[in-house]
Amino acid sequence: MSQTAPVPRAADVLITATRSESRVDETSADITIIGPEEIRASAGLTLSDLLSRQPGIQLGSNGGRGALSSIFIRGNESRHTLVLLNGIRFADLSFGAVDFSAIPLEQIDRIEIIRGPASNFYGSDAIGGVINVITNATETGFRPYAKVELGSNEYQSLSTGTSGALNGAALRVGYTQAYQNAPSATNSKQFRFNPDRDPFFQKSLSLSGSYPIAQGWTLNADLLGGQSTVHYDDSGASGDGTRSENSSSIASTTLKGSLTDRLKTQIQLGRSSNDSTDLETPRSGRRYSAQRIISWDSEYKFSLGKVQFGLDGLGESAMNYRTGSSLSRHTNAIRLAVLSGSGPHSIEAAYRHDESNSYGGADTGGLNYGYQATQAGKAYVSAATSFRAPAMAELAFAFDPKELKAERGFNREVGWVQAFESGQLRVAYFQNEIVDYLGINPQRACIANSNFECADPRAFTVENFGPVNIKGVSAAMSTKQGPYFGTVAVDLLDAEDVTGRQLPRRAKQALNLTAGYKAGAWYGTFNMQSRAQRYDIYSQPSFVMGGTVSDSPSATLGGYTTLDATLLYKINAEFTAGLRLQNLTDKVYETAEGFNQPRRSVFLTLSWRAAGKSGG
Repeated sequence: MSQTAPVPRAADVLITATRSESRVDETSADITIIGPEEIRASAGLTLSDLLSRQPGIQLGSNGGRGALSSIFIRGNESRHTLVLLNGIRFADLSFGAVDFSAIPLEQIDRIEIIRGPASNFYGSDAIGGVINVITNATETGFRPYAKVELGSNEYQSLSTGTSGALNGAALRVGYTQAYQNAPSATNSKQFRFNPDRDPFFQKSLSLSGSYPIAQGWTLNADLLGGQSTVHYDDSGASGDGTRSENSSSIASTTLKGSLTDRLKTQIQLGRSSNDSTDLETPRSGRRYSAQRIISWDSEYKFSLGKVQFGLDGLGESAMNYRTGSSLSRHTNAIRLAVLSGSGPHSIEAAYRHDESNSYGGADTGGLNYGYQATQAGKAYVSAATSFRAPAMAELAFAFDPKELKAERGFNREVGWVQAFESGQLRVAYFQNEIVDYLGINPQRACIANSNFECADPRAFTVENFGPVNIKGVSAAMSTKQGPYFGTVAVDLLDAEDVTGRQLPRRAKQALNLTAGYKAGAWYGTFNMQSRAQRYDIYSQPSFVMGGTVSDSPSATLGGYTTLDATLLYKINAEFTAGLRLQNLTDKVYETAEGFNQPRRSVFLTLSWRAAGKSGG
């Protein structure tokens, strides 16, 4: 195990790759599974921090804890990653970005990451990959727990809850609250810079339960809700009260079972929402979005594999940030997939059609061929199309919403998976072309007249561009020798826009290295994360008096290397103490122009978990 690219075991069950339970060794997807032990050893980290340590993922963050973060999987935009919570879409905060701070690590049991397109299984948004955060693990018996964390900048975190099972029924309850009096989110490079501290406060509650209603049939229910207050800097704001108050929730009910020995089915209902209000700032206002999901999945097993069939319904609503009116749309989808294998050969073929009352129809498909070249080595080649519908905020900021087209991608990939007695090696080369790329045209910045009115009515509007070309190599190797384990992951990325310029906030070279030791009561890891030079668009507003506007200039974000260390000691069967050192060299760096990242920090943890046997 490690905090970077844990080795997926063949026995691990993966849900995300094909929307059904599959063994890791049955799929050729480029995957990472982060398990409970890795998560519990991440004291002081946020979900976005933990994700950024995985192969093929880079992070752009507008400040410290609680700030909006962008996750770039294989160089794709953050909006090109579909984020799920227990298989349910997480409502976006703005322009397709997900508020990762709304999901505290203490409420997470495991994380499944799929790199590469998955629109043929999930529809819109899954151009670059899928992240499925799973909270609904249960334990046998009665297992209460509690954890206290203290750290730099007055960081305080308390988590408590319990889980258990009786006569086949299972229940898990968890509560977390955290506070940090964080340093200023911005620095003098930002036009909105204010040197005051920017505190963060969060509380969340999660519930998970399952009940066997009949032989072979189970009813599951999951809920995660939270509230947070995030202070930040804004130009023209007075004092230190500039803040955002956020609330989010996601709930689902799932009925699954077997109709015959070969045929199983599942029906899932879910709803997610995100509500954010900016206070005491010139841009005060409310942002709201919600999604309602219903899906039906069936799977039939035959001698050479299985056939999957499914129907999806998605309802979306959001507030128009400009007018305060509501926006809504509905999308229905049908999908079919065949997963088959014979001897050393395996094939995955999938097709999906989405039909929306907003953007019309979208067809996506994918084909993956795998060949078991040796007993321990497998080669694969795949091609898949993908798409992303314009987010509600993009429609609100379009000059004419009817002009906006869905973004469409075409990905090709070839890879090799090599298993060793002590670990695994994964190498993948990919190319992804995205047409009708969405963004704000820098040529249409606001050139103001004497009345401070934009001469161009399309200034600051969202438009389609393209194509964008992304290609690269991702390689990760994990090994374990006795009590020692380690992981090294290298990513080489070439992500360019239509003009040939490097996409902002992506490094062309990235390295993650972890070395660890686990024996007896001791568990320790040392992590190094390196990113090469990147570029960013200046954060100054594109608003000038007269003159002309050229392409927005690029700011250089210097390369950086950070070092972290974690040490856990199991005092007895129930108590564990931990020490985590973050950014050991006190490196000053940015992942977004003008926004500060955490300096050297120390975190202490004491956790208690009643002894018992772990369940699934």
